[in-house]
Amino acid sequence: MLGWLVALPGKALAAPARLMGVTRDLESIEHGTRSLPDIEGSLHSIASDTELLHQVARDIAVVAEATSGLKQMDERMATIEGAMPVLVEVQRHLAQVPEKLDHLDTRLAELSKTLERLLVAMEPLSRVADRFPGRSKQPAAG
Repeated sequence: MLGWLVALPGKALAAPARLMGVTRDLESIEHGTRSLPDIEGSLHSIASDTELLHQVARDIAVVAEATSGLKQMDERMATIEGAMPVLVEVQRHLAQVPEKLDHLDTRLAELSKTLERLLVAMEPLSRVADRFPGRSKQPAAG
């Protein structure tokens, strides 16, 4: 029963050494937790910043919807781009249309004059043809 009494002075002598170990441990804990206020401030900042992500996600959804037709437009533009050589050729020919129409108008005027001369030249033939037997002098009923 006296064992604990005998062990007491040894434990009492070991207490300061244990207290020194606890002190070192507390200093280590204090050193390790020194940055916790900064970390807490950073976490608050991160939390505030991540709240904006919800609005960003909504905005991205709006942008995605607004730009959903771009693929079709791109395909249409590619089709137009592919047709450009043909369109350029057509445009080149269309540029010649006024000149061709002027030329045609000139030729039609010449043809009209030629037909008038032909009609005048055929007038005597018409009179000769009217003299052939079997020709009726009465105009045909129309």
